[in-house]
Amino acid sequence: MLGGESMTFVCSPSRFLQHSLDFMPIRYFLDSTFFRACRLDAWLSWLIAFLTGTMAGVEKHALNPIQLLPPTVAFCLMTASIFIVNQCFDAEIDRSNGLKNNLPIASGEISSKTGWLLSLSLIISSVILSTFVRQIFQTLILLYFLIWLAYSHPKVHLKSKPVIDLVIAGIGAGFIPFLAGWSISSQSLSFPTFLGLTFLVAQAGGHTLHIAGDREADQLVGLNTSAVRFGGRVVSRWGFIFFLFSLMLFVISALRREIPLLLAVVPVIVLPVATPTILRYIAVIQGCTHKPSEFKEMRNAIVKLQICFLAAYAPALVVLSLWHPNY
Repeated sequence: MLGGESMTFVCSPSRFLQHSLDFMPIRYFLDSTFFRACRLDAWLSWLIAFLTGTMAGVEKHALNPIQLLPPTVAFCLMTASIFIVNQCFDAEIDRSNGLKNNLPIASGEISSKTGWLLSLSLIISSVILSTFVRQIFQTLILLYFLIWLAYSHPKVHLKSKPVIDLVIAGIGAGFIPFLAGWSISSQSLSFPTFLGLTFLVAQAGGHTLHIAGDREADQLVGLNTSAVRFGGRVVSRWGFIFFLFSLMLFVISALRREIPLLLAVVPVIVLPVATPTILRYIAVIQGCTHKPSEFKEMRNAIVKLQICFLAAYAPALVVLSLWHPNY
């Protein structure tokens, strides 16, 4: 019986993580209103882009794990503040969205004023931490915030401009996080080109799923996203093309040795866990998935997949930083 349980944990990383959290004090933090307002589940892929840039830079330049801590925390705090700002701007819109009406600000668990104060404290903390990092990182982290502010701010509202919303998602959620990670160990913006473009295109593709799931709610409140303008099935198919293109860029990057070998094999290791997500995505492309609840299931599957990616990244980061040839 014990051996069977052990095999279950080995075969299901996400289940093992869930059981582990049940016995840890951190579980109470994960269930807190504050943590839910930060919406970590919504930006795990952004963190993957950041860590990939970090690890690609670490392979080129010697850097120990302690030096990576301040910029990583700064990036996480700034990203959390971005999502809280977005909720403050979109509180009324989110209340009409079946996938978002339970968010802390939309549901009234946190007032908009408290949300703004919380976001401001996260921004200040991020800026303070970024002073311990290279100046180029500080510039990128500021640009990162401004892009997403323009995306959410009612007077600019790039999220309601078709096609531009996808471009902003690619740049703001993929390209800039990757560059910020790379800049931790590099003085220049001479970055691994194909690897950086991989995340730009992949995040644009990922955003098509986000806006396709929100299409009906966005249409009701008058948001003119790409999904509202062209249709959910159409942008989902665009996303499929984006994902294929990003896969091609990733292969080129690996062949050009832009990405550490340890990172290149991570998708292969995680592939068995990705099967349910891939099947759900095929259903989206075929038009079999159209209800908000089905898109919510799709997003939950993607979150579990991203957790597995991060779990595989953790030992790779330790190996790259501790066993760097320049040490």
